[in-house]
Amino acid sequence: MLDYCKSGQDEQTIRSYFLLYKESGEYGLVQMNYTGKEPFLNEKQQAELVQHLDGNIYFSSREICHYVTATYSVKYSVTGMKYLLHRLGFPYINTAD
Repeated sequence: MLDYCKSGQDEQTIRSYFLLYKESGEYGLVQMNYTGKEPFLNEKQQAELVQHLDGNIYFSSREICHYVTATYSVKYSVTGMKYLLHRLGFPYINTAD
């Protein structure tokens, strides 16, 4: 069981998941209802960003990060921006080829 700690989880977290699985099976793990942390942009700001992106072309997530910082004074990492764009329904296209 402790080999799973290589995934970045600490021993106590893995142990808790293991015990929950033993008690409740897969259903218990699914019912944990993990919701994640609050987004940096509120719903209105996210809707504005979607509208802006629908009308403008950006060639990288980094450019969108700069726009968001300039517009909303909120800093996103490039990876964080990719996750946000995915949640907002935008596809990821690798242009590094």
